[in-house]
Amino acid sequence: SSPIEKRGTSGPVTFYGPPFERGPFGVGACGNDPVNHDYFVALGASVYDPSRCGQCVSVSYNGRTTVGPVADRCEACGTGIDISHHMMEELGEVNTGRIYSSWDY
Repeated sequence: SSPIEKRGTSGPVTFYGPPFERGPFGVGACGNDPVNHDYFVALGASVYDPSRCGQCVSVSYNGRTTVGPVADRCEACGTGIDISHHMMEELGEVNTGRIYSSWDY
């Protein structure tokens, strides 16, 4: 398989998975339960590609950056992404719940 080129984009970012939820999330679109329940990303349905499963996504907002692997597809996200609660916490926006941010993969 050919390597995936680094691509930067931006759009809405939301989060899922409360911090106390450590049990299995179930099998996502990538075919497995996230190994690390603190860091994971679901790509919006219109940008999801199975070849991105496991690939790291770097999300930046207001001078902060967090990184997590693609583990799922978000049907309701369109061209945006859904990130773990912990990742949103690292960006300092858990109370906001939805931000407009940039990310690279």
